[in-house]
Order: sequence, then structure tokens, then C-alpha cells
Amino acid sequence: MELAGLGRIVALRDSKAPDAGHLTLTRATLATLLTTLKAN
Repeated sequence: MELAGLGRIVALRDSKAPDAGHLTLTRATLATLLTTLKAN
């Protein structure tokens, strides 16, 4: 997993398949996602 901070958003992509596409999230949404994953 690779993350790139792009101002108010963060881009994520699979480092093993970088041409497979990417996902962009706001920093707040990424924080919520990580908090949820850690809790479960």
C-alpha cells in the first residue's frame, strides 16, 4: 500500500499493482477508516 498526501486529500494505491487504479480520500475519511480498522 502506498499513500501520497495531496493537500486536502490522500491517494492510496496497491504498491504491487500500481496500474490497477487508486483511491482518493479526504484526510478526515482516511482517519475514520484507520480508526475503524484498528477497532475491529
